[in-house]
Amino acid sequence: MKSVNHAMNLQDLFRQLFNHTRTLEDLGITEERSKQIMSATIDSWRESLQNPFTLACVLSAQMNAADARRKEQEQQAAATRSAEVERKALEDAKARGPPAGHFKQIIETFEPLDTIFDEIDLLEEDPPHRGVAMRNARFRPYWIQAEEKEWQGLWDKGVFKKWSRKYLLSNDRVFTSIYMFTSSNGLQ
Repeated sequence: MKSVNHAMNLQDLFRQLFNHTRTLEDLGITEERSKQIMSATIDSWRESLQNPFTLACVLSAQMNAADARRKEQEQQAAATRSAEVERKALEDAKARGPPAGHFKQIIETFEPLDTIFDEIDLLEEDPPHRGVAMRNARFRPYWIQAEEKEWQGLWDKGVFKKWSRKYLLSNDRVFTSIYMFTSSNGLQ
């Protein structure tokens, strides 16, 4: 009995066309029929290859595939040769040593870089006051160095003059100062 309530898939279609199919033979697919299909396919190819246009297309595709394989093999061979030449050149250069008249530079061309910046996280916020700056064990050497450099620059420029408190007059005003800690990281 045929079903009218089906899910529109192949299994339901086969149930309707064939009665209780379980194997490929139940559907009519046998070894003998497979051989007939293969034979018919070969015969159709033979007939089509007798047509000059079809033969040219098939041969052209085969020639293109062979040409692509040849180009790929040539590229691999060239890469291998290039790597070999490079390896030999490096070995020869190592064997010869430095060229005659080659001198090592003794005097630095540029000032040595301040390597303390290599250790600083440039995204970390600047400390709001000296107490916070000095409590940070990682950056404390940097801030101390910056303070010393700043003070030395001010003294060298003659901004300050040393005075003893006993020489100050009663109306002289001594001002206090506050440290502002900002790193030169360009993120401000």
